[in-house]
Parts: sequence; C-alpha cells; structure tokens
Amino acid sequence: MNKVLFINLGDDIDIIRMGKLIFSIKTIHPETDISILIYKEYSSVAHCLRNINKTYKIDKTKVKSLQSSPLFCDSFALNEFMSPLRKIKNLKWSYVLNLSHCSISNHLTSYLANQKHIGVCMNRDKSINYSNGWAKVYHEILQVPFRTGLSSIEILHQMIGVDLKTHNNHAQLIFYDETPIANKMLDIRKNHQSPPSSDFKVAGVLIENFFIEDKISLDTIHDFFNISMQRNEFLPILLISSSKHEKDMANRLQNLLSKDIYIFEYNTKTLPTILLHLDFILTSNPLAIAMGDLTETPTIEICLKENVLFNQSSTLEGSIIIEHISHTGAPISSTDLLKACHLIYQKKNIPLNFSRDIMAYKVHHKNNRCEYIPISEHFEAEKELTRFISKDILYLYNDSSRTSLLFSSLYKNLFHKEDLKKWIDKEKNTLSRFLKNLLNCLRLINQARQREDQGKIFVKELDSLLNLAYQNSIFSIPIHIFRANIESIHTSDYDSNINMIEKELFELKKYLQETFKIIDLLAEDNSDLLTHRETHPSNSSPKPILEKTNQNFQENHQDEISLEPTL
Repeated sequence: MNKVLFINLGDDIDIIRMGKLIFSIKTIHPETDISILIYKEYSSVAHCLRNINKTYKIDKTKVKSLQSSPLFCDSFALNEFMSPLRKIKNLKWSYVLNLSHCSISNHLTSYLANQKHIGVCMNRDKSINYSNGWAKVYHEILQVPFRTGLSSIEILHQMIGVDLKTHNNHAQLIFYDETPIANKMLDIRKNHQSPPSSDFKVAGVLIENFFIEDKISLDTIHDFFNISMQRNEFLPILLISSSKHEKDMANRLQNLLSKDIYIFEYNTKTLPTILLHLDFILTSNPLAIAMGDLTETPTIEICLKENVLFNQSSTLEGSIIIEHISHTGAPISSTDLLKACHLIYQKKNIPLNFSRDIMAYKVHHKNNRCEYIPISEHFEAEKELTRFISKDILYLYNDSSRTSLLFSSLYKNLFHKEDLKKWIDKEKNTLSRFLKNLLNCLRLINQARQREDQGKIFVKELDSLLNLAYQNSIFSIPIHIFRANIESIHTSDYDSNINMIEKELFELKKYLQETFKIIDLLAEDNSDLLTHRETHPSNSSPKPILEKTNQNFQENHQDEISLEPTL
C-alpha cells in the first residue's frame, strides 16, 4: 500500500482545492493511505475533506510568537517548528507530495521524503530538484501572469500522473453538516417551487465587497435580484460572511428591493451544506469556487483579478467564467450576469452578445483535459490562440501519451483562417527577436569564458533574454523553463557555472526550434499534430507517478538530510 504525505503550507483555498486531487488518487489507487501536513490555523478547513487518514499541524502563530519574543532565543521557535516533524520523519513514506510554492515546503520535502518526492525539493548542494516537467509548470509558469488556460488542479493531476476524475457522489469528497440551514434550504425550495418543476433553480449570490475595482456595483446586484424575482426563472439567495461590512451591504440591498430576499450567513463549516442545496452559485470568491467543485455545484465565476483567471477557476463541466477586460469601460452589468445564468445549463456553447468589455468562457472536458472555451461574441483572437496553443505545447512537451490535440476540432470552430495566419506571422517575428537575444548570449558566453571581465556584459544580455519570458507569446514557455533550469544551478566555481548555462542555452535553442516546427505545421494544413510526434524528444507513454521512483532525488540524497536543531 502506498503511504503518501501531502505538504500543503498554503491557505484555506489551497487546502480545499487539494480535495479534488485526493479524490482522484483514491479513485485510481483506493488502497493509498493519505496524510497531510498543514498550518494549524487551517485545520478546521482540512476537516471538511474526506479520504485523509491523518492530519499533522505546524503551529505557525506560536512559532512566530516565539521567534519575535525578546524573552526567548530563536532555538525555542525552531524546536516548536520541528516538534510535529519529528513524528513524521520516523514514518516511512512511499511519496511526499509538495503542493506549496514556498522555500520552507521545498526544504521540508527534502527532509521528509527519504527517496521519493513529487513536486519540488532541495538537493544537498542547495539546487532545486523538480520531479518532472509538470512540476516546473506548477512551480514556475503558474506563478507568472501568463495565461496558458491551465488550472492549478489540472497541472497537479498531470504532475502526479492521475486523471482528473469527475464524481457523482459529493459525500466522497467533503463533509457537510445537516444543520437547520439544510432544513431551511429545503423549505425555501418547497415553498417557491409551486407547482413543482424541474426547471426551477435556486442560485446563490456570493460577491465580496461589491465595489471591487469598480467592476461590479451594488446597483448591479440590485438589478440582478429585481429582474430575477420578477421573471421567476430562478430564486437568488444572498450569501454573506460574518463581517460587518457585508452585513451592512446586505441591509442596503434589502432596503432597495421591494420584496424580501433570503440572506444566509456562511462560514467554512456551513458553506458546503449551503452549496449542496443550490443549483448554481454566482461568486468571485476563490474559496466558494473551490468548494463548488467539491460539491459539484456549477459556478458562475466573476473574475475581478486578471492573474487569477484560469489558475484558480472551476474545473467543473459547464461552469461559466465572466471577466471584465477593460479598465475604462462600463462595469459588469446585471444583463451580463443574467445571460451567464441562462448559459449555465445550456449544453451548446452558443456565443451571446455580452457587453463589449466582457469575456465569457465555459468549462468543457475533452480527453481528460479541462478547456475554457470562449462563448462571448467579442474576444481577442490573438490572445486566445496564444492561450490554446501554449497549453497544447505544454502537453506535447510533457506528455507524449496524449490521445489527441484540439487543433483541428477546436481552432477551426473558433478562429478564422485569417486570424490564425496573422497570429502565426506575429509569432514568427517574435521568434526572430528571441533567437537574436539567444545567439548574442551564446556569443558573449564564449567571450566571458576567455575573459572574466566580459561576464557583466553577458549577464546583462542574459537578463534581457530572461525578461522575454513575460511576453504573451508561445515562445515564452521555453524561456520560462530555461529560467527555472538556470535558477536551479548551484555550482561553486565560475567555469562550472559558465558551462552549465551554455548547456541550458543550447537546450533552449532546441526547444525554440521545436516550437517553431509546431506552428509551422499548423500553418501548412491546420491539422492534428499527433502525426508529427517525432518532434518531441521522448515518445514513451508515462506511467502513473505513484508507481515511479525519483532517480534524480536518489542521486542527490545518498545521505540523509537533517533539519534537526542543534542546541
């Protein structure tokens, strides 16, 4: 039996999102014993999840208190931090999964993993060790404002080597409390569903701070409630937290409406119960979106922060995402919200005339992938092509066992040939600029090898190359990977560093050329790239990661790494 430890030193949203990953593992490997290591302050959130055998907690508040106290030396804080880790260290783990994006979790993975890890850990020479290519995507590319259309959940599934499983029984995923809230929800549905009709829907509205970035206002929410209650197509219910600000906003909204509305106060414990009795939820709250996935409650996500789009979005089939793409245009309107509600149960992705500054997407599953399909009339073809093809390229580089690509089935339906040709021409021009920087780096690195005083010139040119990673281009992906490889280099002498960087530069050149071949094939016939798989360096089908060993980890960890304090 596999005995697996999840290290998740993230917040409550990260912990809830972990529930879907745990479910997928237990579905494929039901005998797996799963334990988690989290911060104590989020233990109540972790208790909402099923399929966890043991929860280990680090008391971050107490550690920080001891560290900052003038009465105690830092060794007291270190002892408090190590206290739960000593128990975990004595256990033999089949795998340690690092789900966090912090250096602490990287070091803890090295300390606890023995020989097998998934994600990122630190080698003895302080260099970074990635378990596979998807680990680089999760820990590097996902952290920059570059849209690949990949959600963190999808990347984690690929990193571990398990399929993104859907479920029909929410009881297998999350605990919920049959409290008076559940009875009240049932009474609401019974009282308003007269005569009984399967078309009647109950919708939750959970939008924190209605005036965030002026993209949605209290007047918009008022119009949305007013029109919904007049049409009687679905019943909106307002969900608020216990904060005084949200309670005041709810009272203001109630005073504006001619009819009384249902207002529910939620917390982490009661939110799953509420969601289970809703047909869908309209929200901008990442925690509610993550819980919506676990309770299989379709979500209309109002994306108010650009860097969160897709990374933290729902992966539930049929969920809707709407985004305000202009900083100067009109805010999201009640009409846009109502259109999204009408789309939530439509099986066909029919483009609708949302406001011009609104982008809308619908979640669609294909070949074990989660795709975010544009469903609004107005969308930027160039940006969307970059997103779709970037995602396909990441899959092509990291998973040669794919059964199909979406070039022929998706691109032809969404984009005109003129858009595709224009995009390809632009990307080729971008590649020429990238290659110019790259060749300059290769020329200067030879000069730096001969004369150390040329090193500063080379470093400046290398920095210019690395900055290209933040451009919205498919060629930014290999540069992101190159950046991760460069940052993981840790050698003690100048010549070794130069040789390693030169090796990575030639590797980057190879991947840029392979990426060019892909779009060149796309320009020829717009066909499925599966027939051209020889461009990928590896064609072997990967096995589930839970059945693999980490050879790189074993090579770099012949001796046990110790984090024990010396007092």
